[in-house]
Amino acid sequence: MLIRFAVVFLITSTHAFGDDLPGFAREDFGKVVLSKSQFAGSVLEASYGNYNNEPITNYDPRSVFRRLGRAVGRLDILTNVRLYPCTGFLVSNKYLITNYHCVPGIIEQDEAKRLGVRRIDAVEFVLGYAQDGVQDAGKHYTVSPSPVEADKDLDYALLEVIGNPASEFGTLQLSAVEPFDNTPLWIIGHPLGEAQKISHEECKSSRPALSGGRLLHTCDTLPGNSGSPVIDADTKTVIALHNAGSSRNSINYAIPFADIVKASPILQDLVKRQSEEKSDTRVSALKPLSPQNQTAASNTPACNDVSIKLAIGETACIKPGSGESFKDCDDVCPEMVVAPAGNFTMGSNNGDDDEKPTRKVTISRAFAVGKYEVTVGQYAEFVRETNRKQDGGCFVWTGNSWEHQSDRSWKSPGFNQGDNHPVTCVSREDANAFIVWLNKKLGLSVKNGYRLLTEAEWEYAARAGSTTKYSWGDDIGQGNANCGECGSQWDNKQTAPVGSFKANAFGVYDMPGNVWEWVNDWYDPSYYDKGPQLPPRITRSWPVLGPCGSI
Repeated sequence: MLIRFAVVFLITSTHAFGDDLPGFAREDFGKVVLSKSQFAGSVLEASYGNYNNEPITNYDPRSVFRRLGRAVGRLDILTNVRLYPCTGFLVSNKYLITNYHCVPGIIEQDEAKRLGVRRIDAVEFVLGYAQDGVQDAGKHYTVSPSPVEADKDLDYALLEVIGNPASEFGTLQLSAVEPFDNTPLWIIGHPLGEAQKISHEECKSSRPALSGGRLLHTCDTLPGNSGSPVIDADTKTVIALHNAGSSRNSINYAIPFADIVKASPILQDLVKRQSEEKSDTRVSALKPLSPQNQTAASNTPACNDVSIKLAIGETACIKPGSGESFKDCDDVCPEMVVAPAGNFTMGSNNGDDDEKPTRKVTISRAFAVGKYEVTVGQYAEFVRETNRKQDGGCFVWTGNSWEHQSDRSWKSPGFNQGDNHPVTCVSREDANAFIVWLNKKLGLSVKNGYRLLTEAEWEYAARAGSTTKYSWGDDIGQGNANCGECGSQWDNKQTAPVGSFKANAFGVYDMPGNVWEWVNDWYDPSYYDKGPQLPPRITRSWPVLGPCGSI
């Protein structure tokens, strides 16, 4: 049996609230990188097996972790003896939140008293310090050391930031809903005054979640994490303020924001305004409700259609088959629509042998599918960031036959492809590598992230509820797609820009014609004879394109 245990160092004093704070030389004030030799920490908080507090730079700047982390910064507290770093985070264009035991309570800490700390001389907020050792990273903001609000028992302080850092770094949204048992959590902060770290592996609320007015959690933290936001991984809202670790058991502690908000008129107004703004955009939380918070969430707008948790930290409410779309991020992310559940007849008795016999397939649940094909611009960003090398070459239709041309690649100028054209000449391995990159960038897993469509999903999305060969009829017709003799300006010349033709009833463009598209299945010529009626996996599905010039 695998035995897990907490690793601790000798602790010289204990207290009911508050982490031990690392101390650095006063000369480090105003610097981004603090002198390691000056650290005077004392305890490693509860750690499960391998220490799971990893650099935020393990993730792309557009991932949900990095985007949420922008509003989190290091709070440097200059006293008459030492510099003490904590963590804080922005909640508005003028306020940040941290622990009371950081500001103003640092002068009340036993260790600080022993060293002769009597006053706070200055406080500075460092935002954007993500990579260890980079001295010119981050921006510095002056903070008033006199709290606008503070409560020693709830261990929070609301401090005013000079300037408006939220205009560049954003803010975090607070939740007034009480945490419940075994909720997945994230903690973002600056342990030991280092560059930003995130704890999310083995990170959750305990069972019970609440005891003695504090949230019990299993997230790995260190001194310096004081004031870090405890983020609900489902709603992407801050549900607690981390404030203490334990050297005696496997639990760390935080103060529920439900309690802090009750004590704070400023935060009550802030949470109300955040809730109103969220409602205006047809976005609602999907947080599972336990009996004790059913009432508190009763005012949350209900979603009677399909709710999709987005990597940007919100939840989209989409009516399947309506053509309404959503995106996980603003730039490289695909625009997605939702295909409804339903039945359809797959294959064709008039087609090739591997399309026979027709069979009824049930799509048991709605699924998201890319509104457009993957574009050159989107794929170029993947190549730029990963430096992926393409083998080059693919089969090209010459007007009479398919010929392999080794000088062709996904960015071949011979195709006159702009950023809004579908990418070509990618292998199935290329397509899957692209998807792995996208999921990692957004902090998504295989279970809740992107993948290729299955063959059944592809055909279902292409037919869009019709019983004909194409979504518009049995004949390809003229002006409906880009193919050899389809009557378009691109016929037998090049790919058409995505979205050049009419969308089908599900809101999906360019399923027939233009280019071949990879699917998630292995090829089996006898599949139609023996394939079971299995429902698809419910994740984001995106047609990623295959051999170039196959129109």
